[in-house]
Amino acid sequence: MDMAIARIKEARSNGQEVGVDIYPYINNGLGIRALLHPRHAADGQEALRTKLQDPKVRAEMRGEMETLGGWENWFAHTGKNWDRVVVAHLDGTPYAAYNGSTIGAIAEAEKIALGCIL
Repeated sequence: MDMAIARIKEARSNGQEVGVDIYPYINNGLGIRALLHPRHAADGQEALRTKLQDPKVRAEMRGEMETLGGWENWFAHTGKNWDRVVVAHLDGTPYAAYNGSTIGAIAEAEKIALGCIL
């Protein structure tokens, strides 16, 4: 980002009219639901928790994350890389010690195959 900002400033100092339309920050504050197609959470948090209990629905969600376009797919925005998905607010769960860790790191620490996530 530093290089991009420097180029913008240089272009402006040379008389070019330059604008940008992206927030220069690699993280966001979205919940983990942002990785799922919105229809899965349309009926609220409790309904989503119920859906997540069904292995077939989880497999469908995973497939959508990995392949489906036409929606704001935040897993695709990470490059489909669990090491770029950082979680927080795990207090009150068995995973509270992993606040601030990536899903990839949690999976490794817990000996969970990434193919089994979700």
